[in-house]
Amino acid sequence: MKTKKILGFTLLEILISIAIIGLISTIALAQVSNAREKARDVKRKADLTQIAKALELYYDDYGSYPPVSDWIDSRNGSGWFPALEPYMQAPKDPLNRVVLKNFNNLTSSALACTGGCDRTYCYVSPDPYYSPYYYYAYGSLPPYDKFILIAQLENKNDPQNIYNQKVKNPWDNSYYLSKFFDPSHDWAPSTYAITSN
Repeated sequence: MKTKKILGFTLLEILISIAIIGLISTIALAQVSNAREKARDVKRKADLTQIAKALELYYDDYGSYPPVSDWIDSRNGSGWFPALEPYMQAPKDPLNRVVLKNFNNLTSSALACTGGCDRTYCYVSPDPYYSPYYYYAYGSLPPYDKFILIAQLENKNDPQNIYNQKVKNPWDNSYYLSKFFDPSHDWAPSTYAITSN
């Protein structure tokens, strides 16, 4: 009596196939995640450019930029910049949220737990220069003839971040803003800025 040989895959072949499919899936998901971060960063840059154009229209009408006593930002969502309402609905950051970071090993005096702390996590004071928040911020000083807009980018290696941009301080024009930032910090996203200069 002849026995039929059953053709099929061995257990080893199946396991190798599953491992290869898992590896390809992991690589594909990482690429999709990077693409989303880059897309959000492109939107942030475009949004700040549009806000800067609206600020120039405001300046043409009033002879100054919108006066503020401190930073105003988009953390409260839409309607965060009422002075620009006649020109545009000021956009908010695509994430527009607080990113909670682990500050266990942080020794920088630039950060203080002013927003509340627990054992290992801290909400940092919302200074847009030193911030793990994703939002847009606007600042101007009397006589309100200059401004700065700030956003945090997710891609720390973006060629247009503040370390590479050589953005000058709009109020004294003598220092590049990047001198105030330490690019070695890994607790904050990369800063992007547009100024009136």
